[in-house]
Amino acid sequence: MSERQIEMTWRCTMCGYQNLGRHTVCQSCGDAKDASEKYEMPADTRKARTVTQPSLLAIARGGANWRCPYCR
Repeated sequence: MSERQIEMTWRCTMCGYQNLGRHTVCQSCGDAKDASEKYEMPADTRKARTVTQPSLLAIARGGANWRCPYCR
């Protein structure tokens, strides 16, 4: 059985919007994600949506993200 994959988030410092980890630009204000904006695990991982889309799973299994403290 493989591990369950969930998508992490990051909070925009310009507007406070919580974005999905795959987005490199804030979906609310359009500000680009920078290194000061850290990836976060969802507050309740049991309620987090499981990633099932093949293209997103390929990204998740593609290796560590150098900006993500959980991946390093």
